[in-house]
Amino acid sequence: MEKEQRNFLGARKGDKIYDEIYEACLTNDLGIKKERTNFCQLSHNIHQLLSKFKVESKNRKQNENFIDKLKNLMEEIDSLITDSKEEILLKLEEFSSEEKLLSKEIELYDKKIQNWLLNKNDGQSTKNGKKASLVNDKMESSDLLKEVVDFDKFLLNNGGHNGGWDEIDHSLFLKIRNKHKSKASFKDELEKIIATKNRDEIDKHEEWYQNYSNLNELKKEAIKKWKEQKNASKSEVVNLVDEELKLNQEIEKELKNRFEKKRLQEKADKNKKLNEWRIEREIQKAKENEKRRKEEEIQAEKEFKKRQEQEELRAKVFEYKKQKEELNEYIELEQYLLHEVEQEKKIKNTKQEITRFQSRDLAHLQEKQARQLEKKIESEKRKKILERTKEKVDVDYDPNRLYRMTNSWKTRVNTPRSDSAGPVITPRIPHLAVPSWRKGI
Repeated sequence: MEKEQRNFLGARKGDKIYDEIYEACLTNDLGIKKERTNFCQLSHNIHQLLSKFKVESKNRKQNENFIDKLKNLMEEIDSLITDSKEEILLKLEEFSSEEKLLSKEIELYDKKIQNWLLNKNDGQSTKNGKKASLVNDKMESSDLLKEVVDFDKFLLNNGGHNGGWDEIDHSLFLKIRNKHKSKASFKDELEKIIATKNRDEIDKHEEWYQNYSNLNELKKEAIKKWKEQKNASKSEVVNLVDEELKLNQEIEKELKNRFEKKRLQEKADKNKKLNEWRIEREIQKAKENEKRRKEEEIQAEKEFKKRQEQEELRAKVFEYKKQKEELNEYIELEQYLLHEVEQEKKIKNTKQEITRFQSRDLAHLQEKQARQLEKKIESEKRKKILERTKEKVDVDYDPNRLYRMTNSWKTRVNTPRSDSAGPVITPRIPHLAVPSWRKGI
């Protein structure tokens, strides 16, 4: 049923009356969901407290706070349940009062409709001799004026208030159409801006919008006339309105009295609980102060003993440090004397080593100088021998000798060769590859 209701109201979006009803339904649904969430949260909290109470009751340890914990948990659970009951009772009273008020309003509207139907039936012709049923009368009422019916049918058959276009494209259509003041030139600009629509679709949408505007104007004029007629016959239902106002005032007064009584009772209960809580807090505070005083005395005694022990320990540490310092001074003096003796020994050994190294270096230097002198003398001798040898040798230089034929080559050229000898098979002699820089020379 709720689904049918939403579909019915959703199909009539854009109509002010149906939009208000649709918003009221949405608000009601949100309120129901919120109450359901709050109730689930309350149930979850109570369940958690009960689980905690079970766990605490099973852990029966030797503890002074065991009973107090259980008592606090039970009081908290009882408080939650009591508050939830009171809240539910208040809600039920509110719903009951609202139900009575709505039933009275329905009765009043029933009377209005019956009077209106009687007035309408008196003005109708009785040629057919048949009376229309209540449903047919209602279908012919102001809810379904001919112009309104025609407009609704047009919307249902032609894609609603946007004519089958999406809201953004339709908004651009209206904006550019108003900019050009409904001239035909707006279609060219619209065709450039909305790439998804061609010229035929824009022409059809323009034709649809003209029909839509005409039918909407007719609907508004019909509703205006109907309202004028309704205002003209308003004097007939003045008594009903007064009765309705009187009933509303009585219901509001009764609700106000109930809420005031409930508020005073809640205030008295809160004051009582507050006084009990204050007394309990004072008692608890006194117990805590006494407990704190005893703990402070015990702590002061412990601190006094601790200070005495620290003083004794400090004296022992001071004596130990003094002895340790004297011992360290003696050890440092002994180490200093040993260090001085070792330093003297090291200096003496170092001098001896330096003398030995100097004599060894001098011997090495003399040997090196002797070797260098021998090498120099030998080199001079070699130079003299080489110069004498060059003077004795006399060699002729003939570069044309390289271009002359050797004796073996002359013999081979002069030796006659027979053609019948055939090819000479020579063994394959490996040759080195010719370097690239020598190719072609």
